[in-house]
Amino acid sequence: DGNLLDYDLQVTMQACCEEYGVPYALALAVADVESRFDPDAARSTNDYGLMQINQVNHGWLPEQGIDPVALADDLCDGASKPIQVLYLTAYGDPELAVMAYNCGPSGAQNLWAAGTYSTDHSRKVMDRFDYWTSVLED
Repeated sequence: DGNLLDYDLQVTMQACCEEYGVPYALALAVADVESRFDPDAARSTNDYGLMQINQVNHGWLPEQGIDPVALADDLCDGASKPIQVLYLTAYGDPELAVMAYNCGPSGAQNLWAAGTYSTDHSRKVMDRFDYWTSVLED
């Protein structure tokens, strides 16, 4: 759709997805929606990089040996690992995992308690997930 992820970053993202068991199409969808594949993307909400890791996470990620603004760390340990370990495993559903990734676990829990199981953001990511799944199958 006009924006492309650099080939080396595609290779890195795919390897990270394989390592952590995250569907590659889901990681592509998150990066597509979050940053439009711009590794230098930054928002006024203090979200940075391809996967738009919020600055609130920049305090504890380095304690885990993860540099949240380094591209490989952003893709792997800063995004792919939490998506799988924290969210896909815990919630078992890609859209719920995307909601938890975007809103934080407590924010997502609050939405679910109120009966909300998708948001504009999660629907955008799931639409891109369907798109990237179809592209990768061709």
